[in-house]
Amino acid sequence: MKKYLILLILVLLVFNCSYSATKIMPENDWKKKGLKGKVSQMIATTYKYDRNGKLDKKVRVVTHFNEQGYIKEEIHYSNDIVSYIIFKEYGKDGLLIKSNDYQNVYYTHEYEYDKNGNLVETKRQKEKNKNDYEKLEKITYNKLGKKIKVQVYYQSEYSGKAVKVSGLSKYLKDEKRGLFELMTDFVFIYDKNGNLKEVKSEYSNEIERLVLYEATGDGGYKEISAYPGQQYVTIYDKNGNEIEWAWITQPSTQYPAQIQIHLVFLATKRDKKGNLTEQIGKYIEADEKKEGIGNIQGLAEKKEIEYTYYK
Repeated sequence: MKKYLILLILVLLVFNCSYSATKIMPENDWKKKGLKGKVSQMIATTYKYDRNGKLDKKVRVVTHFNEQGYIKEEIHYSNDIVSYIIFKEYGKDGLLIKSNDYQNVYYTHEYEYDKNGNLVETKRQKEKNKNDYEKLEKITYNKLGKKIKVQVYYQSEYSGKAVKVSGLSKYLKDEKRGLFELMTDFVFIYDKNGNLKEVKSEYSNEIERLVLYEATGDGGYKEISAYPGQQYVTIYDKNGNEIEWAWITQPSTQYPAQIQIHLVFLATKRDKKGNLTEQIGKYIEADEKKEGIGNIQGLAEKKEIEYTYYK
């Protein structure tokens, strides 16, 4: 009997360990991008025009997803010339283990669980650049896979020698790379529907980003994403189509807010899955004598998106 009891305990321990290692997965890229269906490839081409109607820039992004919805490769083109390529490699458990960024810096990723049961990702530079401080990131995900905290550490000339310069600074002793000093510490706060509503810096105790959602009265809604000195306003219709976008700046309360760019989106098309395939944006110029949206001017941008799906 004792023998069977020990065997049962061992089985439960193995089950719990394997479950805890996979029970939290970071939100996948299908969900982040609002994609419907199991997209394997997305080719997004954006033509950008100046205010005189002349083609200013062509941007093309080819994105490949794995079957779990995470990006495995992303190729960025500017005027048909490759700007940079993002690669991502995942382990057997589906978690990201290797990646690079647009500057072609490579990273490794490791995971553990904190005392609250949240998944904590440690992102390290694979190799240190000669003239740059080495960076290390700690990213925490809640049980829904949403990012709730990002801490960015740097290893300076002093911390690299295990020297703490300031008693007010926060430090992290990494078992593989030594001592790092905390530089930024962001907390992400969501509403009851899982929408991001605030990004706050615990390091400076300031709000870095504030997101507000307002109903427009016709079944649509307005999303206001405010940063220090500027904000982005996006209006969606009742079907979730982006119909208007504006970039507004205001360096301080001493100066009036100024609209830098204001676009209205027309001719929106979607495929059978419901994913955006075409969108045309036009410039809007304010008219003080006219109420409402203002005067619609020339073409600002045109988006064309193609999808391939897993069977």
